[in-house]
Amino acid sequence: MASRPPYPADLTVDNGPMTPHMHHQLVHAGWLAAALAALGGVFALYVHPDFLVTLVDQVWSCF
Repeated sequence: MASRPPYPADLTVDNGPMTPHMHHQLVHAGWLAAALAALGGVFALYVHPDFLVTLVDQVWSCF
């Protein structure tokens, strides 16, 4: 039995430099991930109202 290559012969990998479009997409995805993480963090804080009351009390005591 003849051995086959691990990948089809017509598959090629382009390891060239990153194009500006790819860089823009990665930066956009990074900002989107950061925004979703921030929204998730705010939601997690709203799930624990006692923490928010403590935080507001600490902020209010500064004035």
